[in-house]
Amino acid sequence: MLTCTAEQLRNHLDELIFLARETKEPVTITQDNCPNLVLVRADVLEDRERILRHRAAILEAEFSRLNGDPT
Repeated sequence: MLTCTAEQLRNHLDELIFLARETKEPVTITQDNCPNLVLVRADVLEDRERILRHRAAILEAEFSRLNGDPT
């Protein structure tokens, strides 16, 4: 994951968008040395959200199974 400052974001937005798009890696934007925002491709974000929803559904099914709930 790439990291840059808010100032670098202001000065190099086009380049950072290009990097995020081409590498498919998130770019973390820091302010006062603390992570503040993440620049990420929309399709990468959608894929990660889909994976998280899928994992949550599996976890919920496993908890139900362990509680003896009917399947």
